[in-house]
Amino acid sequence: IEIKTPKGLKLYDYQKVGIQYIQEIGGKALIADEMGLGKTIQALTYLYNHPELRPVLIICPASLKINWKREIKKWTEEESLIISTNTKISKDFNYYIINYDILSKKLKELKEMGFKTLILDEAHYIKNKKAKRTKAVLELSQQIQSSSVIALTGTPVLNKPVELFNILVALGKIKENKFWDYANLYCDPKEIYIGNGRYITLVDGASNLDQLNAFLRSRTMIRRLKKDVLNQLPPKRRIKINIDIENRKEYEDIENRFIEWYISKGGIIDSKAELLQKIEALRKIALEGKLKQTIEFIINTYENEKKVVVFAHHRHSIEQIYDELRKLDYNLTKIIGGMKVEEKQNAIDRFNNSEEGIILISVSAGGEGINLQSAKVGIFVEMDWTPAMLLQAEDRLHRIGQNKTVDIYYIIAENTVEEHIFKIVQEKAELTKEILDTANNESEGFEILKEMANIYSLPAPKLVKKKRAGRKKGLSKISLDTIIRLVSVLSEDEEVSNKELAERLGVSPPSVIDIRKNLKSMGELNILIEENSKIRLSKNWRSNIIKFIERMTKI
Repeated sequence: IEIKTPKGLKLYDYQKVGIQYIQEIGGKALIADEMGLGKTIQALTYLYNHPELRPVLIICPASLKINWKREIKKWTEEESLIISTNTKISKDFNYYIINYDILSKKLKELKEMGFKTLILDEAHYIKNKKAKRTKAVLELSQQIQSSSVIALTGTPVLNKPVELFNILVALGKIKENKFWDYANLYCDPKEIYIGNGRYITLVDGASNLDQLNAFLRSRTMIRRLKKDVLNQLPPKRRIKINIDIENRKEYEDIENRFIEWYISKGGIIDSKAELLQKIEALRKIALEGKLKQTIEFIINTYENEKKVVVFAHHRHSIEQIYDELRKLDYNLTKIIGGMKVEEKQNAIDRFNNSEEGIILISVSAGGEGINLQSAKVGIFVEMDWTPAMLLQAEDRLHRIGQNKTVDIYYIIAENTVEEHIFKIVQEKAELTKEILDTANNESEGFEILKEMANIYSLPAPKLVKKKRAGRKKGLSKISLDTIIRLVSVLSEDEEVSNKELAERLGVSPPSVIDIRKNLKSMGELNILIEENSKIRLSKNWRSNIIKFIERMTKI
């Protein structure tokens, strides 16, 4: 079959096979590819080629909602609605995203939406038939089964066939009331005497797996491992996972105080210690806001991959995550500053010699001489300031000559200081791959600090309430923050199209056109600057804004 994709996007051959498989079995499929092989892309491309199967409801872990929104925009060229507890659901979108945790609370509204496709990401979340999330999913799936249900999971589903049953019910492959027929055939049930003449039946075993596998492969499931498609994959992949923080107001209060302080300094910072202290306060609040979803992502990744390396910048971050994961029955170890050489090596050996496990490592403590090539997945909870330190940490998992693809995930708190750090450090990392001996270059770290802080030197007008907002025409409805963002991404001699400018700013082309249309009077600009007179705009920046306005009026 012909598979269309948005312009400029290409599929791997195995992904095309997966899309064809969904098509061949009527749109009710379990895509069980190993983590990192693009299950999301296969599901979205199938729907991109079948507009009649919209609207679509995607149910996923909370930590993946923003990632789904970005992938939908990229692979279907459509906007989507992320549903939270307080979201009023309208029929204005073709794609809707909700997390399992709140599904039962929104079930009544969702059932009224008339969804034609249901996507269950990390479908093993519904393995417990008594859980509210499972009951809600099955109720929705019964309503949708005449159309399309696609389940995605990288977890080896045949280890415990009982955990597969609810997925098969959701896909319409088996009736819910046929559980004991299924269990007797595939789950090796055993009766256990518990006293007082009572018995319970355990169904956590496995039997007739060849028969179950044949059934799944023929009409339900497609599964590929990385080793099977290695020749199609790059040796190392960096993947950014954006997470919305739960303490947004608290973060914005701290951020505003930082901006006020930075502007009071006139953008001139001589003390690395003072600047670092201020930015670290922002990082700490961002980490607190994403911690719950980050741990969820780590657990999810572990369930899929079984061996995971987790990197963090701060010791307290490692300790927090370690304390949470210790509550679970995992093979867990850590490497932090201050450990003796023997302790570090024992932790490494324990991890490398185990089939399963999670090791948490401080980026600075996980440098030279540490080999963690037994793992295929690394997760950066936080980033170091120095690009070469990050490259060294990544290379604990990936070395020249390695015969497997390594995936490196960066967990980023969206719309926080972490996004700025990620952008700057990643850009510099590309330039420093060949000079790893700069890993401990403190001046480089300070320069990155100052460059990152400069981003905050201009958005300050959002702190000032515009008392006369809306009174003027033209520029009075365009915030100074927007103007400054435009200035900051354009060099003085650069000609940029509306489309390119929109992409670089993360806004829609009509927004850019509207801004350019309204930036026609320097008189209006001066009024706007005066309305924000509490903000100390340097002469240099005022000059840059005026130059920008002059260029815009000529376009």
